[in-house]
Amino acid sequence: MNQLGRAYLHGLGIARDPVEAVQWFRKAADAGNVLAMINLGNAYLNGVGVERNKSEAERWFAKARQ
Repeated sequence: MNQLGRAYLHGLGIARDPVEAVQWFRKAADAGNVLAMINLGNAYLNGVGVERNKSEAERWFAKARQ
């Protein structure tokens, strides 16, 4: 799921779609994938595929550290 999110984020073999990327990062993060948590945090931090939200970014980064 995280790799599919990265493919959508960067347009690797499929059309670039940051919103779809975030959806896949969230699914992977909710399943416990630490890299997806970091990717999701970065999406919120930079406003890529979602509205910029520093507190949500920090929440995902904190989950990744646990």
